Amino acid sequence: MSFLVVFIFCLLSFFYFSSFGAFCNRFFYKIDKIDNVLEFCLLGVFSLSFVGLFANFFVSLNTYFNSLIFIFSIIYFFFLEKNLKLKILKYSILISLISFITIIFDYTNRPDSGLYHLPYTSLLNEEKLIIGSANLNERFGIISILQYLSAINNNFLFNENGILIPLVIIYSSTLLFFFNIFFNGEQNNNLRVLSFLFIIFILTNLNRYSGFGNDGPAHFYYFILTYYYLEFSNTKLANKGFKLITIISIYIFLIKPFFILLFILPLIYIISNYKNIRILNSINFFALFIISLWLIKNFMVTGCLLYPIDFTCIQKFDWTLDPSLIAIEAEAWTKGWPDTTDKSINYEEYVKNFYWIDTWINNHMKIIFKKLSPFIILLVILTIIVLSKNLKNKLNREKKYIELLVFNLIVIFIWFLLYPNYRFGLSLYGNFFSLFFIIIFFNRLCLKNIFFYNCIIFFIFFSSFAIILKNINRIYINFSTTYIDYPWPRMNSHYATNQKLINEPIEFNGEAIYYITPKGELCFYSKSPCTHKKDLKIKNEMVFNFYKKYTIDD
Repeated sequence: MSFLVVFIFCLLSFFYFSSFGAFCNRFFYKIDKIDNVLEFCLLGVFSLSFVGLFANFFVSLNTYFNSLIFIFSIIYFFFLEKNLKLKILKYSILISLISFITIIFDYTNRPDSGLYHLPYTSLLNEEKLIIGSANLNERFGIISILQYLSAINNNFLFNENGILIPLVIIYSSTLLFFFNIFFNGEQNNNLRVLSFLFIIFILTNLNRYSGFGNDGPAHFYYFILTYYYLEFSNTKLANKGFKLITIISIYIFLIKPFFILLFILPLIYIISNYKNIRILNSINFFALFIISLWLIKNFMVTGCLLYPIDFTCIQKFDWTLDPSLIAIEAEAWTKGWPDTTDKSINYEEYVKNFYWIDTWINNHMKIIFKKLSPFIILLVILTIIVLSKNLKNKLNREKKYIELLVFNLIVIFIWFLLYPNYRFGLSLYGNFFSLFFIIIFFNRLCLKNIFFYNCIIFFIFFSSFAIILKNINRIYINFSTTYIDYPWPRMNSHYATNQKLINEPIEFNGEAIYYITPKGELCFYSKSPCTHKKDLKIKNEMVFNFYKKYTIDD
């Protein structure tokens, strides 16, 4: 019975997201000619995240509020046109199956989920926005919009397990999005090949629920952004593409601030398509509003508009954090500081004197090559196949492909200088290698060639089958394991039994102002506001109907 519940909750979540996306598009976004029902799911994810962000300024994202949104969306589903309802129903079965087999018996992303993803989600479910909450845990300052999406999926039906579902729905719908494009015989040949490459890259590098975290969805949406850029640029539907590119660029930035560089893409798109797009539209004004709201939220939580970027912080406020330590620590760790043999070198010296390059090359670069090797081997095999065809090769000289290839190369260079961590740059590698392959073999990638098409079909089914077997093996190994919330992913603690933590309240003037875990464990999803840090000197005040928490000196 518990397995059936997981499947049904995944199915209803897809209904929920898609229906809400259809509602928002009809009355707010008004993007014409949406013919892929998965685009409604994408719009629903974006819209519900915004609703959660906006509402949390005034209320907690509690089950009563969340349930009202959920009920409204499900009711609206029955008012959709018949053709759209049938499409949602058709896709929902496949997405639920993929989601089900991916999510059961897995873990949440460790250690980040226990450190700040789940504690902040719990905070959203229990409290409205708290000024200075990052003083309890500085990583609350680098939170993702995904935590708002997870929090709003905690309703009277799903309860706490609802917060686990959005990530796997994003994964499943992205896969199906590209499957749908590849098997659409009317679609552009090179875009079908690109979709095939993205499918393989996702299946070989982003297939574990426990590996998604806040990074996975950003990569999924970057692949979709790339597809939209290539599909709509220099076409009569350029205006539709501009709206979708704007929405996705913003959402990726709200997931991972490093991708602020993606805001360049809509600008390039405008320059290339200025005759076919309307720059001043409702989506652009809405985009400015949601970015402004996000910056205000950041400021209220940390005292910085973009924590931990120092020049965005206003130090005169008593809740403002000092960003210098976490910024240099994060950079040093992504550049391999834990692998260095000379621990006498501090973070700043390690980063600024380029001591990190040798360490990174001897350690993390090898990990990147190992992780990317299945995809690179595939490209080598495909190269041999296409070269075996007796065709005179011709480079792809389409401007939009060259633009994206150069853009990805530049961002990869910036990634290397700033945060050269494998999980931060996944979609950059996937995009670059895929675009490079298509540009080089522009006129040889013909899916009408039976041999080439059959080879691609083989790779798709082989990769899919391998991932299915991998998931079945995980299910088989853990089937007899007993733990709380079986068979959902473990989100309550680091204990094998996943037992819920009974947090201890820390009081100020007789009022519980935050909670700590029993043995100094990570908080996971437990009573909030929770921190794993002990002996904090926190003062609690009420300012304009908001709680404010800030550190005080001894």
